[in-house]
Formats: sequence, C-alpha cells, structure tokens
Amino acid sequence: MFKAKNSLLIVLILSLSSICWSAGKLPEHYPNNFQNEGILQDMKRGKLIINATAYQFIDNVAVHTLKTNYGSLNNLHKEMDVAFQLVDGNVISEIWILPKGYVELD
Repeated sequence: MFKAKNSLLIVLILSLSSICWSAGKLPEHYPNNFQNEGILQDMKRGKLIINATAYQFIDNVAVHTLKTNYGSLNNLHKEMDVAFQLVDGNVISEIWILPKGYVELD
C-alpha cells in the first residue's frame, strides 16, 4: 500500500512539472525573450534546418538545455522547439532547447 501511494505521488509530481513546462515557464538561465524561434527539422552537412531555412552555426555554438546551461549539438534532435541567436546575418551563435509545443508557427 505504501509503495502504491508513493508511486501515485511521483506520477502526480511529474505531471504537474510537465504542465509548468508546457505553460511556458523556462529555466532561470534562459533569457526573457529570444531573437528567433522555430522547429528544428534537420541537421546535415554542418547546417541546421529550422522552419525550412538552412542556417550555418559557429564552431563553438552554445547550446542550452532545459536542465543545464551547457549542452552540445548532440542534445539537438529533429522536431525540437528551439530558440536561436544569429550573428553575421545567417549564422547561429547560440541555441536554447524549448519545451515541446512552446513555438507557435503562423
């Protein structure tokens, strides 16, 4: 009985935490607003395809995840919601992984 109550409590806590993320609450290490947002569609030949546009990225591109301020390109996957900072017009210098459903496409 005790294990069942604990399991139920854990499921409830996890459910509530996912509701917080989907409501748009971001980690403290994220900025208040982003220059660009989109859906990562593909990664190929040193480019990221976001919202049907190909972007190059700098060699030491900073990647921020919902759990840590220091991620890597290995944290990125197709269909992820992302925010990004551009330099030199069309080159990504920084990427923030966003909660699923955060980006609203027009």
